[in-house]
Amino acid sequence: MHSIYGSIERWRLTYGVPIRSWQEIETLHDPLDGYVSNSRLLEDKFAFMRRVCEQWYRVYAESIRKYDANHLIFGDRNSVHMHPLPAYAIEAMRGHVDVLSVNA
Repeated sequence: MHSIYGSIERWRLTYGVPIRSWQEIETLHDPLDGYVSNSRLLEDKFAFMRRVCEQWYRVYAESIRKYDANHLIFGDRNSVHMHPLPAYAIEAMRGHVDVLSVNA
């Protein structure tokens, strides 16, 4: 959330949660309980997962290409648990994998 919102003040304005620091959020069991609409929370969860996916596929592809520049890179073949595969995951693979193969 820090990288998405930049400052605790901006995050506080978005959610209306009376938190004074990022460290305080980490100590709370459910800091957003009673403050957040489901749509806003879902948007932020997707933004976070998009960042995780982008980093994962970048590292994955760079590691393979380092040792075998001509290796055919398949996307996450075990994505059936994410059915349907979210758009952010497909976007994160763009530019990093050669083939998207979903094992269903």
